[in-house]
Amino acid sequence: MPDQTRVFRGMKGNIFTRQLFHDVKVFFLVLAALCIVYLIFVPEHHNHRKAYEATLKGDLRDLRKAIEQFHEDIGIYPADLLDLTRQSANEVKAHIPKAKFNGPYLTIQGGIDNTGIPRNLFVKLRPFQQEDNDISHHWRYDPATGIVKSAVTDGVTLDGIKFSDL
Repeated sequence: MPDQTRVFRGMKGNIFTRQLFHDVKVFFLVLAALCIVYLIFVPEHHNHRKAYEATLKGDLRDLRKAIEQFHEDIGIYPADLLDLTRQSANEVKAHIPKAKFNGPYLTIQGGIDNTGIPRNLFVKLRPFQQEDNDISHHWRYDPATGIVKSAVTDGVTLDGIKFSDL
């Protein structure tokens, strides 16, 4: 018993030992707090990313279906993506037979500047910019081939697919 008391008194009396013990306790408390924050926020970020990617893929699918339907009805691809939201053949940029036009091919509510063209959630906004209403910043569209892709080309999806290959 006297030996234990001496060790305790030695730790209590030595300033260096007390400070070191305190620093180690603080270090482990901070480490535990960081682990808790990591466990709370990282899976949620992963879930948001997964949801954004699912939305991007769904929007691309919808755009491609609308382009193909336009092409099947009229025989040419739309001149631009806004042609998919036109309500009459007179509004379409290209000269098309009015009888074959069955538009609009996309819902004309919401989206980029309320045109019906979906937003690409991976478009990075500049500082102090609320939204980006330039369709070419969201989607790359080739009217000669009817191919639409994400305008965001850098980076990969969670399943390893390049954004440029979607």
